[in-house]
Parts: sequence; structure tokens; C-alpha cells
Amino acid sequence: MDLHYFSVPTPMEIGSSCRLHGNIKAQSVKIRKDPTLFGSVQASQRVKIGPRTAIHGDVVGQNIRVERGADVLGDVAGKTVWLHEDARVSGVIKATEGLTIGRVEGK
Repeated sequence: MDLHYFSVPTPMEIGSSCRLHGNIKAQSVKIRKDPTLFGSVQASQRVKIGPRTAIHGDVVGQNIRVERGADVLGDVAGKTVWLHEDARVSGVIKATEGLTIGRVEGK
């Protein structure tokens, strides 16, 4: 790992209330609540973006879930995307197998 790229072949979890500078690449990525990430997120499987997360970059994965109050300042691309109605995406959302916008939290 270096300051510009965090890459692991396994699942990665980013803790609450942290601040990261760099791009993330992993099998799957789970981001807890309140962090700020300056970089993109790429997963070969699932990406879960927790409440009140700020991502200054693109998010790419197979299945993407964006929780309440999250803010993605970039594009989101996956097979399926679930977006909480109180989340924001500033770029393009591409969901080749379906986009769901809802209120249910958890999972």
C-alpha cells in the first residue's frame, strides 16, 4: 500500500469517522459511518457505503449500496445499485441490472 492506492485481494472495511487520501481497490468494500475518502472505490464484488460518508471520487462494483446521508462526488457504476432516498450522487449512476431508490436501512 502507498499513499495513493490501497489495494488488497480480500474484503476491506473502512472504519467510522476516518479520513483517507487514496484510491481503494478490493474484493469487496464496506465503509462505516462518517468517513471522508478522497479517491475512488473499486470492488470486484460488493460496495456498501455507510451513513454520512463522503466520497470524492467514483464508485465501481457489482452490487452497490449507498446509505442515508452519504454523498458520492463522482459516478456510481455496478450491476445493481441501491440508493437511499436521502443519499446524493453528483455524477452518473449506471446500473446495468437495476437501480432501486428507497428508505429501508440495514442489510
